[in-house]
Amino acid sequence: MVEQIDSLEKEFRMIVYRISDVEFAVLSLNSTFGKPRQYTVKRNCYKWLCTCPDYQKHSTDLSYVCKHIEAVFKASAINMSEIEVVRRYNE
Repeated sequence: MVEQIDSLEKEFRMIVYRISDVEFAVLSLNSTFGKPRQYTVKRNCYKWLCTCPDYQKHSTDLSYVCKHIEAVFKASAINMSEIEVVRRYNE
């Protein structure tokens, strides 16, 4: 039997605002808390940091990237200071 993966996907909609070269505000429009939340993503030398609870939980893992940091990477890749980013993942 083949399962549909689409039914397991959750879509996150985020807007990324560049504050400076190393700091971004990320507005998560449909956060896991059920209402919009804003977080700050900063680059500190070699590591990216986020103020979200998920990142705080995994902050000791140097390779961990939360969905907000991922949104900043996507927005920066196309060199825009403001962009809406959609992230999909399987729960």
